[in-house]
Amino acid sequence: MPTKYFENKASSTARMFCLPYAGGNAEFYLPWRNFVPSRIDLCPLQLPGRSYRLNEVCSSNFYDLVQELLSIIERYNDKDIILYGHSMGSVLAYEAAVQMEKKKPLLICLTGGDAPHEWKGRDLRSDLSDEEMLDWMICNYGYSSGDNAGMKDYLLPFVRTLRNDLQICENYETKGIIYEGKTVIYGAKDDHLCKSDLNLWKRYCSDSEVFYFEKGGHFFNKVHANELVSAITKKIESANHK
Repeated sequence: MPTKYFENKASSTARMFCLPYAGGNAEFYLPWRNFVPSRIDLCPLQLPGRSYRLNEVCSSNFYDLVQELLSIIERYNDKDIILYGHSMGSVLAYEAAVQMEKKKPLLICLTGGDAPHEWKGRDLRSDLSDEEMLDWMICNYGYSSGDNAGMKDYLLPFVRTLRNDLQICENYETKGIIYEGKTVIYGAKDDHLCKSDLNLWKRYCSDSEVFYFEKGGHFFNKVHANELVSAITKKIESANHK
């Protein structure tokens, strides 16, 4: 089940659905449980083809994946909805938000991802060999290269998933729908994976704010997890009082 890690606290009034980066999994967000307040359920979504869904076929179409996510989110809409997405997850969250019909999100939070029009036709290196892809993962995804051989053995099962995700991102083409709900966008200096101006997101999210962390690279949401979750929580509280 993609909902294995969903919280359902008696004191909560909102669910924060977390969408992963290309090749990522729901487990990435589990440490956030230490920082999310009791009034918010942390709900990391597990995409097919990874972790305990490793034997399932990965989605080969971006919008098919959006529909799968929507079918899950809309079954858990009994509380306020917050959508959070990082990198690939940022455009998944945006596309899901504009298609939500039963209930709109209270807030969407997007981190480490280029604006939607920046993805089409972009060379994300999905054609690399397995060996080259492993080197790419170690270089770009913040893994320690101290034991390169051991790290490559650990990462090899994820190559297929990452390659698939990169391919669907390379073929993703936004429909350009304007999202009018409250949006916050966070980034950090990133020389590898998210190079464009995050203010370009304002073309697609009309009620949006952009904030930058000074350091942390592409995975600043791991380096600064506590600070980021605290900032998002404050934005949720602000949205609740409007």
